[in-house]
Amino acid sequence: MATAPSFVLSDIVFIVICGIFAGLGLKTINSHEGGLGAWFKSIFVNQTWMSLADPDLGGWYKTLGAWCLLLGIINYLYFGICATGWIDPGVYSVTIGLMAFGFALIYAANAPEPEENAS
Repeated sequence: MATAPSFVLSDIVFIVICGIFAGLGLKTINSHEGGLGAWFKSIFVNQTWMSLADPDLGGWYKTLGAWCLLLGIINYLYFGICATGWIDPGVYSVTIGLMAFGFALIYAANAPEPEENAS
């Protein structure tokens, strides 16, 4: 495939579509109070990360969920940087498992208490 072009029309179409979606996302984020700065700050400053060290802030589900999220991020960054394994299926499978359990546990911790039926 030495004669194959390195940049083709479909690459341009893909870049344009991604740019449109990124622009729509940024426009939506900026339409909320605080805009992009508040959104970026909310990634790092929220109750999820505070519960890493204190289960009283949201219970053990939230604490375990926060640890799963943190370990998933650390796993992906560590193997991506040290082993240049950004697209390695093994790294993805471990990271996705940790992130999925993390989001599920945090969602369970934030769920409202069920109402009791008086039947």
